[in-house]
Amino acid sequence: MAPVPGLLGLMPGTLLLAELQLTLGLRSHSYLTKAPASGTRLAWPKHSRGLADYQPNLLSGDKLKKLALFLAFLLLLFVGVSIATNPHVPRGPVIVSDLSFTAQTSGFGPATVFTPTDSGLYRVVIYGESSDQLGTFSVTMTWTDDFGANFKILSNEGFPGQGSRIVFATAGNPITITTSPSLSTGATYNTFVIVEQL
Repeated sequence: MAPVPGLLGLMPGTLLLAELQLTLGLRSHSYLTKAPASGTRLAWPKHSRGLADYQPNLLSGDKLKKLALFLAFLLLLFVGVSIATNPHVPRGPVIVSDLSFTAQTSGFGPATVFTPTDSGLYRVVIYGESSDQLGTFSVTMTWTDDFGANFKILSNEGFPGQGSRIVFATAGNPITITTSPSLSTGATYNTFVIVEQL
C-alpha cells in the first residue's frame, strides 16, 4: 500500500493555492488535477474569466461614498474661489462699521465712525432716538474726497430721526459725525451709525 502524503507533500500545491485565494480574493474551486504528490500541477477551471475579474472591489460601500463627498467638496471649493476672485461678479454692500452711542445727554463729536483703507464709495446711515419726543436730532458728517474735506447735514429733524448719504472717501481720511441735539432737561438719546462699502 502506498504511503499517505503528509503535510510536506501538500505544501507545494495546496499552500500555494491558499496564498493565491487570500491575496486575490478568488472563489473556492478545486484546482488540483490529481492527488497531491510530486509533480502536482495547478489548472484553472474552464469557466474561469481570468485574474482581473477576481480583483477585490476597493471602492465599494463607505469608501465610494467618502470619495464622492471628497470630490464634491473639492468642486465646491474650486467654484467658491473662482467666484471670490472674479472682479466681474456683482457684490452687495459690505458693512464696515456698526457703532452705537447710547445714553447721551448732550452733543458729541466729531467722532470717527470709519477710516477707509481703500478709496471708494461709502454709504453712511444714521438713526437717533430719545426719551424727549419733542427734541431735535441734528447731525453733521465730514469726509475727504479727491478734492479735499467736505461736510453735510445728515439729519435735522425731531426724534426719532434718521439720515443717509453716499460719499466718495479717500483712504486714510476719517469719516466723522457731530451731533447737536435739542433736549429737555434730564432727557437722553441714542445714536446708531452704520457705514457700508459699496
